[in-house]
Amino acid sequence: MKNLFYGTPQLMKFLFRKERIAMAIWLAVISVLCLFVAVAFGSVNAGTDMAALWDNPAVVAMLGPLFGEIGTNTIYAASMILTLVIIVAIMNIFFVIRNTRAEEEKSLGEVVRSLPVGRLANLAAVMAFAALTNIAIAVLLTIVLCGFYGFASAAVFGFAVAFGGFVFAGIAAVLANLSASNGSAIGMSIGAVLVFYMLRAIGDVSAEVLSFFSPIGLAARTQPMAENIVWPLFVLLALAAAFTAVAFYLNSIRDFGRGIFNAKAGRREGSFLMQTPAGVLFKLTRRGLLFWAIGLFMLGASYGVVMGETESFLEMIQGIMPNITDVRMFIVMITMISSVIAVIPALMAILRLGGEEKSGRYEQIFAGSVCKYRMMATHLAYAVTQAFVMTFVAMFGLWATSAAVMDNPISFGEMFGAFMVYLPASLVMIGLAALLVSVVPKRAGLITYSYIGLSFFVLYLGPMADLPKAASYITPFGFIPQIPVDTVNPWTLAALTAVAALLMTGSFFMYRRRDLKFAA
Repeated sequence: MKNLFYGTPQLMKFLFRKERIAMAIWLAVISVLCLFVAVAFGSVNAGTDMAALWDNPAVVAMLGPLFGEIGTNTIYAASMILTLVIIVAIMNIFFVIRNTRAEEEKSLGEVVRSLPVGRLANLAAVMAFAALTNIAIAVLLTIVLCGFYGFASAAVFGFAVAFGGFVFAGIAAVLANLSASNGSAIGMSIGAVLVFYMLRAIGDVSAEVLSFFSPIGLAARTQPMAENIVWPLFVLLALAAAFTAVAFYLNSIRDFGRGIFNAKAGRREGSFLMQTPAGVLFKLTRRGLLFWAIGLFMLGASYGVVMGETESFLEMIQGIMPNITDVRMFIVMITMISSVIAVIPALMAILRLGGEEKSGRYEQIFAGSVCKYRMMATHLAYAVTQAFVMTFVAMFGLWATSAAVMDNPISFGEMFGAFMVYLPASLVMIGLAALLVSVVPKRAGLITYSYIGLSFFVLYLGPMADLPKAASYITPFGFIPQIPVDTVNPWTLAALTAVAALLMTGSFFMYRRRDLKFAA
């Protein structure tokens, strides 16, 4: 048994060198988010009128129940804990799968296995590193929030978020061993988050016992800032340990590079679409496209369901976002944030051009009669289409649910225009990502996602931090007129479209000029 884990400490040191920057960014983002919202909630009027918001079952399904006496502390906990658990869960999922099945597919795991290490050493190092990272999150949240809500409440809140997210590290480790590929493992893990979220939502609204079968619901049952119940933390730890034990067993019996459930054999000959760059790109991204569409629809729907309690909801967020005074200003904020999120899968499609080059899969395509211009054009067209489709899905989720609960709903045309006005800004982001892939492919992902994070910060958290209006012009989304409050300025949209066209044109020429570097 000891030989199975031989070399785990050395692999943990390697993981630290490899992942230290990414994990530091995750920790910083989560801590800053908690701090900003805590500061903003300090000015919220925590009166009985806010409690009416949680009388709406849709709000309870979206945010979770409000425990304890009505106050700033309990409202903060009810509003933030589920969101943070999901964020930490996603962090754990990507970390675990990136360092297990993804490395096996890229043959990096084979290099590790060639060293004097035990069969389970890599998985042990990954899970141990994930555990330490989650403990660091708990400690940081305790430090950040103890000045606002007291040490005990902050500690329970921090450890509930960390342990709830860590359960999904164990789930991801199990699914990484079961699934046929890295992409399938990520898809099923994200699907598990959605299933447990919906199970918790049903339990919170109608049958509370169901919430106890969800790690997300268990984290909320600690009732931080109210009763500060500790026993759910031990249940979450036990669940994480159980999933980890199952993952170790599966890892010990499966073949390296293959899952317990392998993919079915494909067709002997590819279809006509698989003989084109567009068909190959769709084949590689179709699962992710589906999950993004579902997630964006749920994002829009989650905001739409609270439209029936518009007055109570606006009063609750007045202290956080004082510039939002009516339902149309609220829609402006929703459309802005949804558009920033909706462009992410489009950027992923562009960045895949560099990723597939690095993995070597595109080498066979370029060996045929496919030129660089056609490949870049395919990715750009696919990304632009995704940006439109994902924005439309988020818009439809908001419009459909808000129309069902509002007495005077926003018309489809007005909602459509409020979302689609952001497409020129999305095109600028797509053009920038394409240019980065053409010029600095190794750093394209880091720069692009950092810029998206900066855009989200200045647009969403900027008003909380009292940033000047000029700060929003750092991102192309800051130039967009706030529909339906403002009128459309066609010159602004035309200028953004022209900038996007210039960036895309530059990406064609720069991509044509640089050498391609395929995996050996």
